[in-house]
Amino acid sequence: MKAAMISLRRSAKYLLTDSRSKMSRFHYIIDPGHGEMTHGKRSPITEDGRQLLEYEFNQEIAGRLSELLTAHSIRHSVTITQPRNHADDVQFRAGYTKGLTDVLDDVIFVSIHGNAGPGNQFNDQFTGVETFANAKGEEIAEIFQKHLVRRTKLRNRGVKDGRWIYVLRNANCPAILTENGFFNGADFEMMMTDEFRMEVAKAHYEAIREIEKKIK
Repeated sequence: MKAAMISLRRSAKYLLTDSRSKMSRFHYIIDPGHGEMTHGKRSPITEDGRQLLEYEFNQEIAGRLSELLTAHSIRHSVTITQPRNHADDVQFRAGYTKGLTDVLDDVIFVSIHGNAGPGNQFNDQFTGVETFANAKGEEIAEIFQKHLVRRTKLRNRGVKDGRWIYVLRNANCPAILTENGFFNGADFEMMMTDEFRMEVAKAHYEAIREIEKKIK
């Protein structure tokens, strides 16, 4: 683990070389939660053979968000860029965050997810967006939640205490985790569309722009 952390710290210098900008007050860690090999994290299969894989959903939103941030010179990096290499990835993602907070004091951690209710079948009672936060991330969580509700028009499930979530509990910086619809619920069809994923990416981008202006 120590060798991996040393390697991470070295790579952090590379990640930051071309991302410093006078326009960006914070460095954002964009975390497309989960890798391809993570157990579960997928919808039931529809009658016509479709299935939402959460890692693909997360990756696509994170990629679009990264493009928006790059276009506006906002410093950021992405935890998982090769999802096929990741299975039980929470320790890697938490270690990645620690590697950056060890060398920077202006980091904000943003983890992007799709949600699921209990059971192996679709259930239309499951719907909405919600944002979890650690103790340092409560203020920014409210900003993300506001923009997610406005963009997606989904039920507002509110901001919740996320200190029980490994990547939030172990982040020594403001950290939030967004749940962007239920892939085994009423939101499935919407979540499968490019339009919805772009709206979610824009919501995250707009939240970051507001943080840049308001948070000290």
